Amino acid sequence: MDLFGILKKECFYPLLISSGNEMLLSLIIPVYKVEQYIAECIESVINQVTSDIEVIIVNDGTPDDSMLVIEKILSKQTAIIRDCFIILHQENQGQSSARNLGLKYAKGEYISFLDSDDVLSENYLSDFKNTIKKNNVDIVQFKSSRFEEDTNKLKAFNVGLQRNGLLQLDQNLMIEIFNQSAWFPWLNIYRRELFNGLEFPVGIYYEDAALIPEVFLRAKNIYFLESVLYFYRLNLNGSLLNTSSENKRKHVDSFKSILELYALRMKENPIYSISFVSMSQAFVNYMYQNFGWKVAYKCQATFQVNKKDVDVRKLSKRGNRLYYYFGFYFIALLSLRG
Repeated sequence: MDLFGILKKECFYPLLISSGNEMLLSLIIPVYKVEQYIAECIESVINQVTSDIEVIIVNDGTPDDSMLVIEKILSKQTAIIRDCFIILHQENQGQSSARNLGLKYAKGEYISFLDSDDVLSENYLSDFKNTIKKNNVDIVQFKSSRFEEDTNKLKAFNVGLQRNGLLQLDQNLMIEIFNQSAWFPWLNIYRRELFNGLEFPVGIYYEDAALIPEVFLRAKNIYFLESVLYFYRLNLNGSLLNTSSENKRKHVDSFKSILELYALRMKENPIYSISFVSMSQAFVNYMYQNFGWKVAYKCQATFQVNKKDVDVRKLSKRGNRLYYYFGFYFIALLSLRG
């Protein structure tokens, strides 16, 4: 009999529900078409999970054998380990919806995310626990490395700020973080209450860029760890790298949706000037690379209409400032320089 039963829109598998003990951390893992990667991902968690950690696996209607691989791995574990896992099922609705479902059922004091083709360092949980034992902290950020699918060679992927220790999220630090624009959900561990009333937008790309900035704006402090705790896989078959015409259209629609959102937020909080300029630059660059300079030039319209609302003083990153002043011509120059 299938361990996970019949696929339903949303359900638990009862034997894998945590026992109700107070949870320190809820680790959310959306699963969709990762049959060849999921074993390595899950094993990196199992090797360090303890009874105060709940691992929420969300089956996003995956059509492959990803869930069977998970079933096989968990069936070999002790009851104590299996009790740390919660399995949720839904029809395929995308990664955002899967994360939202995980957030809905999360009971941990803290929340973290793991993409199902990535891997945790063996020190991920121990370093996190040691940090929060000594510090009353809202967000913990760590270093990461990237490995390419064809070689598995590790490369530095330090997309966050190069800081160490506990810092208050004052205006100056927040400006640095927004200019960095490293909104990967997996890059941090968050106090769960920061997500109250918030969800990842469904049906678009760059959903993390819509939600994670709002989470940061609710936080009071952040602890920067020096440790590399996350290994990110550059998956060449991933949806963001798909070059089909349908996928390109989704990219364009997603850029427009996020830019409209940022334009509205910028009127209420000037710090979103940074996000608006950064995303505008990414949008025009994407259009230039995929559709040519004429189309890219026309796509500056949203930026030009809202440029008057940008607080240029907050653009501390050189690329953001240059795009603000020169727009499309800055993108074209970068492309020509290779």
